[in-house]
Amino acid sequence: QFLRDKLQNFQELGIKTHAYVQGLNVVTKAFDAEDIFCVDAWRRRLAYSKGRSFICPNNPNTVSLLSGRVERAVLEDVDGVYVDNILFGIPPITVFSDYLPFFGCSCVHCQEQFHTQFGYSLPLKEKKGQQVIDYLEFRARSVQKVIERLSRIVHSHQKQFGINLYDPT
Repeated sequence: QFLRDKLQNFQELGIKTHAYVQGLNVVTKAFDAEDIFCVDAWRRRLAYSKGRSFICPNNPNTVSLLSGRVERAVLEDVDGVYVDNILFGIPPITVFSDYLPFFGCSCVHCQEQFHTQFGYSLPLKEKKGQQVIDYLEFRARSVQKVIERLSRIVHSHQKQFGINLYDPT
């Protein structure tokens, strides 16, 4: 409420305001029972930071959660919506043209969508050869789909849309 009460001051000064929406991570305890998390090959949740975990952009529950947050944010008396921390699972430490150690997410939703797109099973640990290119393309498409959906919601209200995209892959 404090920020809502200050919006008029910004508007009078011609300063554009944006509602803030947290991106692909959540407070782990708050969503502990939910099926939204990025996981590794052993089904362990991937930590974003202390007390927070990554959530998967290929999981319909995650997309619903983020869409709902953006739909609520766009109703505020602001000029736009800013979605922060668009980061798809653990980022890569090293990327070689023919080898990748594990990074990203290996949940069932990623496995199903990867198989649908490329016709073979998602390598759950390391990736080699063409798997590297396919996985990077898969990640880019996965994030792009979520961003496009959130953008459509915001633009349907004639508001600005911004993101913080850490991971171009």
